[in-house]
Amino acid sequence: MDFLEENKSEGRPVLNTEITIADFKTHYWLKEELQDFCRKNDIISTGSKLEISRRIEYFLRTGKREIESKRKSRESISHVKNEDELSVNTIITNRYTNNEKNRAFFKSIIGPQFHFTTRFMNFCKNNVGKTYQDAIDEWFFEQKEKKEGKFKTEIAPQFEYNRFIRDFYDKPENKGKKLKEAIAAWEKSKRERGS
Repeated sequence: MDFLEENKSEGRPVLNTEITIADFKTHYWLKEELQDFCRKNDIISTGSKLEISRRIEYFLRTGKREIESKRKSRESISHVKNEDELSVNTIITNRYTNNEKNRAFFKSIIGPQFHFTTRFMNFCKNNVGKTYQDAIDEWFFEQKEKKEGKFKTEIAPQFEYNRFIRDFYDKPENKGKKLKEAIAAWEKSKRERGS
């Protein structure tokens, strides 16, 4: 039995070309199910779960298969190699990437505790024209907010399990419950509408 047929036994709609956008977005799908759907409909099935879901949603809305460039151009990937040495005055460009050269630079300024966080990466992506010093200041500000309990780490959409478990423990009625209870609730939610 393939993934698309298995859906029937779980009380979910079948993931096929007849599914509504609302049903597709409402229900939890394994990455393997999404890839299976893509293969059967000549849609690119590689990439993250979020990317695959976006392709399927686009296909369901338009009937068109999204055309994507296979890779970023070499120019955009290797631009840092051709620039002068990095400094706190280096300007963040639209070609900025979280590569090893940038990681080494930020570690040299911030210290060995530096690591790329989702918030930091989003700051660099969304603040073209600002400097590396601005990015460093943002990193320290994020760490300060974490210590003060004012900031909760963002969990990317493709990590639904992690987000569900954190949300489960955030509910007052679940305080003191064990992980196996959270996992059982997760398993139940995958099969129910609105999970």
